[in-house]
Amino acid sequence: MPHRANKAIVSIFVDWVYSQRLPKNDSEWCDEEDQDMSLGKAQLARTKALVFGDRILSLVFYKRVRDSLFEHIIAKAVFYGAVIHGFANLPNDHAILDLFVEMHCRGFGDTSDSAKNGEIELRASLPHDFLMRAIIRYSQIVESGLPEDDPKPCDYHGHADENERKQCQAEVDKN
Repeated sequence: MPHRANKAIVSIFVDWVYSQRLPKNDSEWCDEEDQDMSLGKAQLARTKALVFGDRILSLVFYKRVRDSLFEHIIAKAVFYGAVIHGFANLPNDHAILDLFVEMHCRGFGDTSDSAKNGEIELRASLPHDFLMRAIIRYSQIVESGLPEDDPKPCDYHGHADENERKQCQAEVDKN
């Protein structure tokens, strides 16, 4: 399924080109007032913007969106709309897909999905690859235990080598 950017994502990109800033909060990402519903939509919008930035080869935009998506996933939860879109439009080895799996396995509870947040309805559409990766990750957690530390951004940046990772960490430390 080819990815087509929607007007909202293109608008976010155009705003970023002029201001070098991404939307500040979830409602700005998706123009929603209802915060319960906008969490999943905001994560989906970030995922769509990540795919868009990758497709148009805008590396700086891509990296900023990637970091925003990382922070959103760590702070909030994993939402199925973003998972479905990410698995359909990103390469199978993309680090964000691993983050979706990791954080789902760390934070999912039976009450996480509800009719109100729309997650129950999306369960049937979850990608097979996501489900298989989650099964494997759950078995690793059973064998080794749940890591105590939160994931580190550089674990999911997809750095080409250790030097690139060290440069990225140096930039993070500088800011």
